Amino acid sequence: MVPDVYWLRLLLIVLTLGILGSLTYVLGFTGPGMEKTKNVFANTTSVNVTISVLSCSGESIGGDFQRYLTIELKGINITSKISGRDTLSVSVPPGNYSLSVYYLGSLVYKKNLTIQNSTRLSVNANITRIQFRVVGLMERGVQGYTLYIAGVTFQSGTSDIVTLWLPFGKFQYSIVYYWEKYGNVTKTGNVYVECRAISVIERVPVWSLLVFNFRLSDGSSALGLNGLVKVYYSGVLIGEVDFQSQDSLKLSGAITGLYTFSIYLHGKKIAETSVNVDEKNWNYTVTINVLRNIVVRLFDKNNQPLVSQDLSVAIVTPLGENRTYSLSDTNTFSLIEGVPGDYSLTVTSSVIGQIYSGRINIRDTSIDLQLPLVFTYVVFRPEGSETIPRGVAAKVFYVQGGREALLWATPSLSEGAESVKRVFLGVLPLGSNVKVDVSYAGVQSTVFTNIGASGVIEARVPVYDVVIRIVDRSGTPVAGCIVNVTAGTLTLSSIAQDGQVFFKNIPNTGARVTVKCKGVLVAEQVFSVASRNITITAPVASLRVRVKSWFDRPVAGVKVWITVLSGNKSLFEARDVTDQSGAAFFAVIPAPPGTTLVLKAEYGSYSYTQRLTGNENDVTIFFDVLVDTPLVKLSLMQTIALLVISLIAGIVGVVALKRYMSVSVFKHMFEVGAGEEEEEEGLVEKIRRKLQRRRVEEEEEESIFF
Repeated sequence: MVPDVYWLRLLLIVLTLGILGSLTYVLGFTGPGMEKTKNVFANTTSVNVTISVLSCSGESIGGDFQRYLTIELKGINITSKISGRDTLSVSVPPGNYSLSVYYLGSLVYKKNLTIQNSTRLSVNANITRIQFRVVGLMERGVQGYTLYIAGVTFQSGTSDIVTLWLPFGKFQYSIVYYWEKYGNVTKTGNVYVECRAISVIERVPVWSLLVFNFRLSDGSSALGLNGLVKVYYSGVLIGEVDFQSQDSLKLSGAITGLYTFSIYLHGKKIAETSVNVDEKNWNYTVTINVLRNIVVRLFDKNNQPLVSQDLSVAIVTPLGENRTYSLSDTNTFSLIEGVPGDYSLTVTSSVIGQIYSGRINIRDTSIDLQLPLVFTYVVFRPEGSETIPRGVAAKVFYVQGGREALLWATPSLSEGAESVKRVFLGVLPLGSNVKVDVSYAGVQSTVFTNIGASGVIEARVPVYDVVIRIVDRSGTPVAGCIVNVTAGTLTLSSIAQDGQVFFKNIPNTGARVTVKCKGVLVAEQVFSVASRNITITAPVASLRVRVKSWFDRPVAGVKVWITVLSGNKSLFEARDVTDQSGAAFFAVIPAPPGTTLVLKAEYGSYSYTQRLTGNENDVTIFFDVLVDTPLVKLSLMQTIALLVISLIAGIVGVVALKRYMSVSVFKHMFEVGAGEEEEEEGLVEKIRRKLQRRRVEEEEEESIFF
């Protein structure tokens, strides 16, 4: 039995080593791990209780007033409490509990509860809604007061009504009305709160509208008088009336009491008077002891009213009185207590100084004067663009006697959407000289002109709209490249869509354009902006890479790189993976002069590298892959080696098996019964022949194997 076991074990070992050796040569394998989980369960014995607090009439407490609420649910061994909300939601064990509700520090509800199951409960607390309204002497609502009650302060804000929630009981309140920073009034009272609709109306000594009218001694309006009045209450200035623009003062929310008026004429205080405002009258007249005599109206050369923010007029009366008026709002001014005679009149601009000086003779209570002045405008238009760009700086100077005075300036003439910009310069003397400077992105232009009767000056902004086209060596439009244009200090950048890019508002100077494709500079040149059109040929390449294996089969999933090198420096790298047809596609690969394109492909343990010139359109790569599966990839030689190893293992197993069978036959023959001696010679001969035939077969097999 020992030889049988020995040969059987030898046979199994050889077969196992052969198979494992073949698999180990090609791949390795690791079995996945496993993870166990378990479920955890929990039990609960609590019930859910939700308690909502309402007013005594069943209304919800206003959200801002819930912060004064406190709800407390107390059991033997548990207490749940919440403040600032009208609902308490808790999980508690079944049992007996005490429910208490507090509002503004007062106990407004208390009850014992027996809780057995989950429940929702609404309780009506001793809380009710109350309204406070404050009205003035005109029975109109008063806003902006403060209410103090129950230790809490409430602001009415822009309303005359304050709505709040209070617990039952008697409360003292105080209402304070503040008239801005000028003064205040206070009213106090008591209110008894119970479960009913409550509305409190308080009347305060406040006028919703208080009017002071100012009249001259002859009963006419003080409007236009070169003076003013300052109004005080309790020593605090509450308003100021300039008679140039108004003759009355209207106050809202004013309180009763003593008002004081300080009256000024020509900048000097001439009188002070007081008015006691009571609770019966809201309209008062204040008398100013001044007479008005002369009205003067000024016009320009085109008979337009002479009104400008920067103008003023100075009058010297025959009495030697100097008076100055602003023409910012009106072309009319009044000479108070004026007398007939010759007046000296000077018009002055706050920007450039005196623009007119002369003498006039006044004999009547009114006079219209036409002066040799014109309203002047400058009109800006772009030279070669549809719009004026943002960032155009412009300056306009008034030139006189070798002196330049800045009339107007702006760092940005337009917001970028205007095709024409009209700018008012002010009122200037007819025939005077003006200089216009326009600057954009470091490019400047200047124009000199004199002012005609129209008062309009034309100025050009030196900017153009430019179209730049990007094509490859074959003239095909190239999309996706970044085009940068530098003109003066301006730098513009855009991405070429469909092979072209449009730039607006480039200053009229020598401009430089650069083209970057995939981040690599491929073109650069200088062009004339006034040409408005330019075409640039960009050295770029588009390439298809096909990867194949034995029998012209496409290889999918191959990683392909294309690297653009300048010397040893990598300028750009593009990556792709071959599709089911074995192809990877690369578009717009920058290939500027002096650069090298390197193609690299990897597939498992296989790799391929090739240098390109940039003129290729199609490149084919061969990978020595005969067996291609997700688990194993074998070349031709690896496949042959695997087959040889498997064949050797099989032959070794067959030889071992045949030897084992030979030994078994020999043993069987010698176990024949000893009583058969008459057949001994025939058996010996038969054994000898079989052993010879077996030896011959083994020699033939060994010659085949080796």
